[in-house]
Amino acid sequence: MIVVNMGDEMFNDGLFYTEQAVLHQDKLFNKWRYCRSAIISYCASAEAEMSKLIATSLKKSLCQDPNSNPEYEKILNYISDPNIQGGPPRQLNGIQSKYDLLRELNGLTDATIDRQYQELTWLRNKIIHYTFKSSNEVYSATILDSANEARETIKRFILELHSIANENPPDWVNYTSSRDIQ
Repeated sequence: MIVVNMGDEMFNDGLFYTEQAVLHQDKLFNKWRYCRSAIISYCASAEAEMSKLIATSLKKSLCQDPNSNPEYEKILNYISDPNIQGGPPRQLNGIQSKYDLLRELNGLTDATIDRQYQELTWLRNKIIHYTFKSSNEVYSATILDSANEARETIKRFILELHSIANENPPDWVNYTSSRDIQ
C-alpha cells in the first residue's frame, strides 16, 4: 500500500511547474504550459486539503453526536467510500459550499472566501474550461506572475482552512521549492 497526501503532492507539483516556467520563460509555449499546470496543481492542493479537513471534521462531529445532522454521514460516505455512486451532496457542490460546510462543522458561520483565492480559482477555471473568451487571461504576459503568486495565495488559504478546523497546518505549505517525494 502506498500512502499518499494529495494536498502535499499537488502543492509540490505547483512548485515544480512554477520552477519550470521560470527556467523556460524564453520559450513562450513552454512557459504557458508550465504556468497553467502550476495554477491547476496549486488549486487542486487546496481542494484536497479542504476535503481532508471536511472528512476529519465530519468524523469528529459524528463521534460527538451521531444524530447531529443526518446529512453528515451521507457526506462522509461520499468523501470516503470509493463505491458510492451518483453525484456529490449539495454541500460539496463548489468551493464556497465546501468552505461553508467546513465552517459549519467547526461551529462557525458562513463567510466569503479570500478574494485572491477566488481570483486564482477563476483563472484555474478559465484554464480547465477554456473558451476563446478566456484567451486573454490564459495566454497573458502576466501568467508567470500569477503562477508565482499562487503559492502564497494557496498557502494562506490552506493555513486558514486548518485554523477553521482547529488542526495544525502541514509543514509543506512553507516550502518554496519542489522536492522529490519518496
